Amino acid sequence: MLRLFVPTLRRVGFFDNLDNASHATEWQQFSALASGLGMDALLAKAPTVVDIDAGFETLVANRAEALHWNENSTQRGRLQVRSDL
Repeated sequence: MLRLFVPTLRRVGFFDNLDNASHATEWQQFSALASGLGMDALLAKAPTVVDIDAGFETLVANRAEALHWNENSTQRGRLQVRSDL
């Protein structure tokens, strides 16, 4: 969907807690789909709220142009929106 709005999109960040098995599967599918579309999927792991800033720093350092956020109960209600990307 993002590719329709931003045809030049090359790097998409995936922000998630891969300790959750279903989220790990989603990451694998997301990465394969991105690769098939000629994009790089960038993983930012955030298993706890403490890891959120480091995850954003990883995506910024890797020049992510868009972000997929998979909210989970650990992070719900504790995220402050950042505009670094």
